[in-house]
Amino acid sequence: MLKGILIALGVIIGVLILLIVLGVYYFLPSENKILNFIKNNPSRSSILLVRNGTIIMGKNIDKIMPLASTVKIILAIEYAEQSANGQLNPDKMVSINELDKFYIPIPMAALIQVG
Repeated sequence: MLKGILIALGVIIGVLILLIVLGVYYFLPSENKILNFIKNNPSRSSILLVRNGTIIMGKNIDKIMPLASTVKIILAIEYAEQSANGQLNPDKMVSINELDKFYIPIPMAALIQVG
């Protein structure tokens, strides 16, 4: 009985370790994933490579794009506050038009500081 429990526990731990390793490998960014994204999504990507204050390479550096991570934080805070106050139902879908109300355009000159 104890031997069977130990074997089952070993199998479960082994599967968990395998899932963690695969998860880390899948979600860990690599240069190939980034390069493939830029290659496959030229209109949705921008990159600026600067070394010692000198621009080495730039692609779409003058194109204004939203700061996705910043926008997500603002939306998450507002969503949590409105859900807590009962202003919206957290189980209801939110329309894109509502999300666009929180978009704040930022001039590209404010984002790039070389030197």
